[in-house]
Amino acid sequence: MKASFATLLVLVFLMTATLVQSRTQHHTLSSCQKVGPVEVQWTCDEANNRLTAKFVIPNASGYASVGFKQGTTRGMAQTTILLGYGNAQVNEYYADSNSMPTRLSSNQFISANSSTVGSTTTLSLVRSLSRPGNAPSTYYAFSKGTNTTLLFATSSSVPTSPQTFSKHDSTMFYALAVDFYNNNINTCGGHVSPSQSIKKPSGSTSVKRNSAERVSGSFAMWMVSVAAMTAVMGLVW
Repeated sequence: MKASFATLLVLVFLMTATLVQSRTQHHTLSSCQKVGPVEVQWTCDEANNRLTAKFVIPNASGYASVGFKQGTTRGMAQTTILLGYGNAQVNEYYADSNSMPTRLSSNQFISANSSTVGSTTTLSLVRSLSRPGNAPSTYYAFSKGTNTTLLFATSSSVPTSPQTFSKHDSTMFYALAVDFYNNNINTCGGHVSPSQSIKKPSGSTSVKRNSAERVSGSFAMWMVSVAAMTAVMGLVW
């Protein structure tokens, strides 16, 4: 009986480990820094010229954007912008002044995602550290040893299209805020959690599962575990 029960415990452990592994996210971000109210997570893969980043932006039930620029001059001028809304749309823009930014003719990121839950919008991004060969000469390039100035904008109004959106409700400017080449920062407190898997969007869209789908998936996995344990116990007893 003891041997059979020990076998049962081993089988349950193996099933649990398999389920956990199946839910492991593809990207694990190594740094997290609070920039004002925004949580910025990232991993810099210098060897492969790649930056993976996530921006958790509050008070952005309509849309949120993050802008990258050099120097300490305030304002939107010379800023490369990632703007996302809802659970589908995310695109890149460039601002040459403090007026409406212009959408790039082609997104230069490798992949990106936008997810809005309540009033918080999370923007996820995978892009090259350097300026891609086909990108406009104004496209922001990250430089080692140089902190990036970040601009955030939020709105409670959902855009009607990637080209049509209202003026932001609020803006935030943080000069020389983040060294994205540094993978050893954690000012967020606690453990830096893995990011969601960032998939290549179809066109300019990228979709994240909603909470109901995640709960449904977890429940289904739990039911599989129960069924498997019941079957094993039947064999043991």
